[in-house]
Amino acid sequence: MRSIVLVTLMGLSLSVVGQGRCVESGMLLTRVEQPPVPDVTYDEIALRLNLYFTPRQLGLSDGDTLSLSCLINCRGEASDFQVSGLNRLEKAPDIQNLYRDIDWRPALDNGEQVDCLNRCDFQAQDGRFILLTDHEVKQRRRRGR
Repeated sequence: MRSIVLVTLMGLSLSVVGQGRCVESGMLLTRVEQPPVPDVTYDEIALRLNLYFTPRQLGLSDGDTLSLSCLINCRGEASDFQVSGLNRLEKAPDIQNLYRDIDWRPALDNGEQVDCLNRCDFQAQDGRFILLTDHEVKQRRRRGR
């Protein structure tokens, strides 16, 4: 069974969906005690993204959003790397490598390590990628309706 978890950490837009691989309770969760933690800051992930790519290289315009996500299992191993919002799909494997190089501490819920999907959103602005906060993501979703 799958457990669903939505989390916001330090104002960043981080959607977390528990996969139930470590905790087989079958409960539908609304949050975890502690989301997965990377060995670098989310600002460092944004820096890496800007170091290797520009929005234009990826077919993005100012205001477009790029989302990176991956599954972090109960052992802190990352897999199932996904990129959404990308207009040049051939660049997806290169972008996915940004997450492959990160070590993770797994999410905790009820004191147990759980599998989670970690998502981080970036907006193209003035030829760079800017890390979106949770507040900014909510505003964009409301405007898009």
